[in-house]
Amino acid sequence: MFDVEKYEIADQMWSMALSVMGLPFRTLQHPALKEAFHFLAKLPKYKLPFTTTLRTKLLDKTYANVKRMAEQNIWDHNFCMRATDSCDGWTNRNGRPQMNIMFINHYREMLHAHANGNNMTKDAKWVSGHIFNAIKEVDPKNVLQFTTDNASVNILAGKFVRAEYSYIIFGRCVAHGINLLFEDMDKLAWIGAIFGKCNDIVSFIKNSHQSHTMLMNFFSDGATLLKPGVT
Repeated sequence: MFDVEKYEIADQMWSMALSVMGLPFRTLQHPALKEAFHFLAKLPKYKLPFTTTLRTKLLDKTYANVKRMAEQNIWDHNFCMRATDSCDGWTNRNGRPQMNIMFINHYREMLHAHANGNNMTKDAKWVSGHIFNAIKEVDPKNVLQFTTDNASVNILAGKFVRAEYSYIIFGRCVAHGINLLFEDMDKLAWIGAIFGKCNDIVSFIKNSHQSHTMLMNFFSDGATLLKPGVT
């Protein structure tokens, strides 16, 4: 028998759970979660796994499954010839250096490798070594181009890779180049003054609810204003 009251209580519990965890309500619309709910409906006595099981055995299985699906989706198709190896250097929230290598084509992108640079000399040899490994793992004939930012270490690493694979194009990140250009432009007094005025205008509009609402409703088709940030 359909118990309306119990279903309403269940809906309220989901609303409370998402609110407490700080998750967006659209989380319930994710296909993976819907698939899990659909399967759980067939297991009325099912109990959630322990946290230790999730972060050990189940995490290892999930990693293996995702890796297998990613490799099938990326490399078992003809368009893998247009893959691009993108290398970027970052620091994590603990300030430790790291490098991520992604493969990209017209259809999708995939994080292929992650390198921890903590206690390592992050020179051109170190960077190029990880790029070499990634290229070999997917077969060099599948790589058309690789891209890094404009750091001198990465540029030298690119030359090392090109010496081995002359047919692979080495491209520097245009977005990073534009970012460096604007940083240099900001050092000019008259341009810095313009940037400062723009920031003041944006701050005024965003700090005024009425002005911000008028902007979004009547002048910007719902878009908000952004200020330049540190990258």
